Amino acid sequence: MANYQLKLKQVSSLEKVFFDKEPTLDAIRCGSALKGEEYSYQIAFTKVFKADWWTARSDLKVSVNSELAPYITLRKVRNVPVELAAFPPKNDTGYYSLESGMYPDPLMPIDENNPLYAVCHKWHAVWVSVRVPEDCKPGVYPIEVTFEGTDPEDDYKTSAVFNLEVIDMKLPKQELIFTQWFHCDCIADLHGAEIFSEKHWEMIEKYIRVAVDNGINMLLTPLFTPPLDTAYLAERKTVQLVDCFSDNGKYSFKFDKLDRWIDICLKNGVQYFEMSHLFTQWGAVHTPKIVVIADGKEEKRFGWHMEAKTPEYKEFIDAMMPELVAFLKAKGVQDRVYFHVSDEPFLSLGHLESYKYAQELIAPYTKGFKMLDALSDIDFYKEGLVNTPVPASDRMDKFLEEDIENRWVYYCSAQAKDVSNRFLSQPSARNRIMGTQMFKFDCVGFLHWGFNYFYSILSKGIINPFETVDSGGAFPAGDAFSVYPYGDEVVESIRLKVFKDGIQDYTAMHLLASYKGKDFVVNIIEEEAGQEIRFDSFPYFGDYILRYRERINQELKKLV
Repeated sequence: MANYQLKLKQVSSLEKVFFDKEPTLDAIRCGSALKGEEYSYQIAFTKVFKADWWTARSDLKVSVNSELAPYITLRKVRNVPVELAAFPPKNDTGYYSLESGMYPDPLMPIDENNPLYAVCHKWHAVWVSVRVPEDCKPGVYPIEVTFEGTDPEDDYKTSAVFNLEVIDMKLPKQELIFTQWFHCDCIADLHGAEIFSEKHWEMIEKYIRVAVDNGINMLLTPLFTPPLDTAYLAERKTVQLVDCFSDNGKYSFKFDKLDRWIDICLKNGVQYFEMSHLFTQWGAVHTPKIVVIADGKEEKRFGWHMEAKTPEYKEFIDAMMPELVAFLKAKGVQDRVYFHVSDEPFLSLGHLESYKYAQELIAPYTKGFKMLDALSDIDFYKEGLVNTPVPASDRMDKFLEEDIENRWVYYCSAQAKDVSNRFLSQPSARNRIMGTQMFKFDCVGFLHWGFNYFYSILSKGIINPFETVDSGGAFPAGDAFSVYPYGDEVVESIRLKVFKDGIQDYTAMHLLASYKGKDFVVNIIEEEAGQEIRFDSFPYFGDYILRYRERINQELKKLV
């Protein structure tokens, strides 16, 4: 006979369940979703003892009973150690804490390596994901999740029931373009694979599947080793999809690896290809690392040692770009391709001239393609150097004043005050709100730099993501990656799933706006938020997003 009981509390995906705090948001017992949507919630639990009885841990098994059971996944929320929770922001109260500690994030499979258990006076959580089939019959579906003790002498058993209403309307195909940079060298290092070996290709495909399942439909494609987050004069492992040859001073190219990459991406649902940057980060001053087979011998022909303005690089670009463009057209993906010049050039650092030179060097070959770069100085756009600028979320004001056809937005570690982000120390509402902000301000694309960056700052060393979540004390925890390597599998995070919720909000909002108009939807949003929503002003905490999303769903239900 069990000498304990479990205290259960069903909470939304917006809650973060910490060991030492009872969940603060209201308990939930019901919700709604559209056909084809993924709906998530959590069951938080803690162990309560009967009088005069004490055991530290009780092992549990968990099961689900529902008509939707084949489409339901249960996972254990794991906590990870956070050293750098945040850069200390002035007058920003939108953090759980600025202190180090244990924060919930990885969503682990419940198995013998990750058993479910209860500990006295400590809160844990099970993450419940419901993938509503596109052909699901409308109606209310009870979902009963049962916890049982696994000790033969332990007859403890308790359940929690959640009622999910399926609305008789399908969530449309995602129109938002979303890229979160994909780091192939990190995959090789964390999974013990040689670059572009069969194991590496296998793991690349697994990561792609997880990315696409969470709304990432544009993939950073390493034509050459991406010149990103690399210390000056240092280098990252060579991940180069274009094979380059130089015989008797004449260049030739093979695109077999790029061809395989594109095929894998298309098979797994990638819609857009983001060609890696053709010049170094922060100013386009140097060339990316490019390996060339010269007269039968491999050499690192380009890199930090070569300035972008050298005749040698112009000769290379003039030889390579026409063949690359011809290949992309023959492959039939030219309308899905975006090109980069350099990441995050800054006017204040005198990068306008070097960026302009770099853009003009490749311009003859990129006509008809979109040019995409993360930058926050409007002058680069006004000079006509980039047709798709991607400003930081805290620098959007000047870009919103311009008549930009395709609006994008990005954030990284620097966007730590007043705006949305996905740090572990921030509430999940501050993560999910980005979907709403992009809807209101007519953004068509979102960029983030770290889907799986498993290195310390400037790629100086490999980290264990379960032990180091701040890139070795460099960035607020959670900035550099949204997934965790686990054996030869990929583990999702709370932050990744919550951002997907925001994309689904964005898509549902556009669906309702197509019937009732954008102003109608914005009014619902801001009524429930209790304020105007801007990029730099919104409620940090609370379940207001659930309320306005529920109202949107019920308005869609009326239209059936």
